Amino acid sequence: RKALIVTSPSAVEECFTKNDIIFANRPRSLSSKHFSYNYTTISVAPYGDHWRNLRRLAALEIFSPARIAVFIGTRKTELMLLLRELMHKCNEGGGSTKVDLKSKFVELAFNILSMTMAGKRYYGENVADAEEARKARFLIREMLENSGRSNLGDYLPLLRWVDFKGLEKRFTTLMQRLDKFMQDMVDERKQLLAAGSNGSATMIDHLLSLQENEHEYYSDELIKGIIMVTSSSCNLHLML
Repeated sequence: RKALIVTSPSAVEECFTKNDIIFANRPRSLSSKHFSYNYTTISVAPYGDHWRNLRRLAALEIFSPARIAVFIGTRKTELMLLLRELMHKCNEGGGSTKVDLKSKFVELAFNILSMTMAGKRYYGENVADAEEARKARFLIREMLENSGRSNLGDYLPLLRWVDFKGLEKRFTTLMQRLDKFMQDMVDERKQLLAAGSNGSATMIDHLLSLQENEHEYYSDELIKGIIMVTSSSCNLHLML
């Protein structure tokens, strides 16, 4: 792989302003191929029309002030659940107890994200389906652990032909499980919307409404890619 070492501040400025498009793309790897739907998610997609569309989607439909304001009730609910949990632990400890607040705050952030995306909670004492929550945490954690594995095939392409250390097979199997889990999540929201009993609106619901007008672009795969990126980012913080 080509690498450029830059030590001059003026050269750095030139790289990230005048020539930023040249350095915009990330190196391709076996893990990013499998865990990003063949380099189509916003975190690894090459610079171009698709990436610009994903950026527009994120800026206008996902992270815009108006869209974030829609889910203020979700954030308040999750915060109250955390406060109740802390009060309960305090009462159990006879008025005081030690709590790892860092992990609690990260779990709060993930629950807000998962409730916003799919109306599901995966951490803490208030999960609706403990087995589903355990499965979700395990799958995302397994994906992060495998995506961080060193793969010599990324640097010596010849090794990919023989599936060095069986990584390709492992990634393929894991991604099939992840894809099924997320597809089930999307299908569940579709069924609830069709029945008119979806409860609180979620981000998946909004993306599915966009899918009705532009079915070819807002495919299930694109929606699952958004879920993958947001979930893995939050779980990465949980692992750290």
